Amino acid sequence: MQKRLSALSKSLGDKPTLTVTASPRVIDDDDVLRILKHTDIVTSEKRLAAYVERCTSRPAFKRAFDAQIGDFRKAA
Repeated sequence: MQKRLSALSKSLGDKPTLTVTASPRVIDDDDVLRILKHTDIVTSEKRLAAYVERCTSRPAFKRAFDAQIGDFRKAA
């Protein structure tokens, strides 16, 4: 996994995003990295860590995440 994430980091380079337009695939990629952000798998790749931070700090992400997690909080 580290080898693939290193390749992803290299592809990201200095670009702010992986692609120009949002798509379900990009959202999936963002979500996988978000789940792993508390591990050294992502934090060891500074570009990926910064990318995850940018993704999760977007207002649209926060609204979507809060809406999704809200259902789980209500059920708990």
